[in-house]
Amino acid sequence: MHLKLAVILVAVMLFAFPGESEARRLGRSSASSPAKSSTSHYRVNVGNNSSSQGSPGTATAAGVAVGAAAGLAVGTAKAAALSPEEARRRAAKQAEDERLAKLADDERRAAREREKAEQEKLAAEAAIEREKQERAQKAETLRLARLEAEQERARKQFEREKLCVIQPVMTDAEIAFCKEVWR
Repeated sequence: MHLKLAVILVAVMLFAFPGESEARRLGRSSASSPAKSSTSHYRVNVGNNSSSQGSPGTATAAGVAVGAAAGLAVGTAKAAALSPEEARRRAAKQAEDERLAKLADDERRAAREREKAEQEKLAAEAAIEREKQERAQKAETLRLARLEAEQERARKQFEREKLCVIQPVMTDAEIAFCKEVWR
């Protein structure tokens, strides 16, 4: 796998950064220079630069890519030549790393579930508290309405009693009205 990566890296570097010889070839091709027998004065340059030389950075980039690929190839050769004990040790370490990663993932999942359960619990408690407050508010409103109705009834009764003053001489209508008021 490392070898494939190294080959791809080298190919990309060579493709992206053409070497100095490639830049010279593109700048001085036979198609870009006029023929000696031709009297035409037109010149066609092929390439990204108007200069005929490649930049010094392209050679450096290509050198770095080759060095990196060589390092990867050496590392790959060493990996292929591992002793069975080293291979077992690396496999055990990888298995342990996978186990630890799975444990960490399970712990994160459990923490998310606990957090979700806690939020649901808090939401349920808030809903219960809100419902309790609404019931208390309705009960208070009903109590105040009853108190107000009782006060209104008492006020009306007082007003009627005030109208019904017992006198030594009263008509039958006044007596009937007073009987009704005093009930």
